[in-house]
Amino acid sequence: MSRVTVVGAGFAGLTAAYELIKAGFEVTVHEHGERAGGLLGTHRTAFGLVETAANALLCSREIEELFADVGVAFAERRPERRKRYIFWNKPRRWPLGLAASVRTLIQGCRLSLGNKDLVPMEGESIAEWARRFAGPDFEQRLLSPALQGIYAGDPENMSALLILGKIFADRPAKGRWKGSVAPEGGMGALVKALEAWLEERGVKIHYGSQFAFSEPLSEPVVLATSAWSAATLLKATHPHEARLLETCESLPLVTTTCFFEPQHSDLKGFGCLFPRSQQFRALGVLFNASVFEKRSSVRSETWILGGASQRNSVDLSDEQILEAIQADRSRLNKGTAVAAPLDYKITRWPRAIPHYTLAWERTLLALNPKPPLFLHGNYLGEIGLSRIYSRSRRLAQQIKEMYG
Repeated sequence: MSRVTVVGAGFAGLTAAYELIKAGFEVTVHEHGERAGGLLGTHRTAFGLVETAANALLCSREIEELFADVGVAFAERRPERRKRYIFWNKPRRWPLGLAASVRTLIQGCRLSLGNKDLVPMEGESIAEWARRFAGPDFEQRLLSPALQGIYAGDPENMSALLILGKIFADRPAKGRWKGSVAPEGGMGALVKALEAWLEERGVKIHYGSQFAFSEPLSEPVVLATSAWSAATLLKATHPHEARLLETCESLPLVTTTCFFEPQHSDLKGFGCLFPRSQQFRALGVLFNASVFEKRSSVRSETWILGGASQRNSVDLSDEQILEAIQADRSRLNKGTAVAAPLDYKITRWPRAIPHYTLAWERTLLALNPKPPLFLHGNYLGEIGLSRIYSRSRRLAQQIKEMYG
């Protein structure tokens, strides 16, 4: 049986190991930290669950099969989750006016009919593409705030090709469940289930491991870490790849889950995003108890701060973060005074996600490591857990074709 080493036990590493085992390989995992999951984690508090990063993932047939295979049940979803808001003077389900809406609809039809002129071009930013596609209102009120909830970047500098290119490519087959899903016990339950599944099949996960590359590599190695961690690991043996990976800019994020006494005026839905021009401190807020059942016995909200526009958010004290949230929450609730939270938990990630800049678009074109070294992670053009899992499947198939 051929052997593969996976470095990193975040979601990318765990799912890569999972797919490699299914492909017939013997797998060993090395993790620098003391736990699996990377940014993903779930805390149980007296008032409900707290996620340290993503609270859900986009469903597909692949995701349904993964959940079933590792024995994780889907959380029951609430009907009001379908309501998603963008704040433009007030929370709106659709922030565009009539003229901008008509133009967006017409351009969307042209794009669906195969108009190549509307596809993002190399070297074009998200903001440039959005304005070219349907005008400044579409960019400022709809696309940029929608993407900042995922990428947290600067739309004037983010690559349209990297971010939107995948939308126009083939997608995983749709499953029975539509939209966002989550494990019944939170994202940490999925991490634990993957970890247990691997261990049951003889996969040894070495925690606190100081993995070092040898040269030449004698067997496939999947480096499933952040770009900046990969750069450190590769510096001695793969200096060209290390220099490229070092240029990957990281973005900080702060997630703060607050629990409040429920009020009749509370907005119900998945959450609300805040365009930059509306001058909120937060990028957006998730209404956790309105999305999935059994998330909280009270009102649970997760506020997201940081990103390219407010990099110093990770340096704020707990009191300053709560003050910013209370001010934003008052505006969201039509300027009314809001009560202090019953409880809260703040998670700071100084280097949370890669910034998908135009410079990084150019770098990815030059980043082409030679097997048996394989790179894997959310910096390679696919962000979001579902896309990362799809890449794990493709990567395992590629390694099987070469070494199986």
